[in-house]
Amino acid sequence: MKTIIISGLSVIAAFTQAHAEYNCCGKCPYGTSASVCTENCCHAKYGVIGGQTRYSDPDNNGVITITKYTDTVTCATSASGSNFVRCGVQNSYICAQGYYGSPTLLNKTCTKCPSSGGVAGTTTGTGATKITECYIPAGTAFSDTTGAGTYSENCYYSE
Repeated sequence: MKTIIISGLSVIAAFTQAHAEYNCCGKCPYGTSASVCTENCCHAKYGVIGGQTRYSDPDNNGVITITKYTDTVTCATSASGSNFVRCGVQNSYICAQGYYGSPTLLNKTCTKCPSSGGVAGTTTGTGATKITECYIPAGTAFSDTTGAGTYSENCYYSE
């Protein structure tokens, strides 16, 4: 099985759905290379080769779907056999930047970070799970009953 590691994105609250499989037994005769076999099978089924990961755009609830494609190839041991290819798809879910929560297959919802003074709260990236990861950015002007000013640092929310 091939595995791809994505860096630069936080996948802290990724929950998975059931693993779907597609059996391509018999589509690859003895002697066919594993890469050609998965190309013939997995690519035809999903439009990608196993080992790739795709990220959706955020939906209206701030949820990003992460789809990981996998493939395994068991090569035939004789000319009378066939290679066995199994293609899989696994989905997990994270919140987009500016949202927080723990989305699942059954509850695909994230909460938008609160705003202050008309300035939307944000997060440092995707995958925030708690409101304490939301903040109003440094440099944002504010005005309240105590006075007015500009935040000199990111102002994080508390629970």
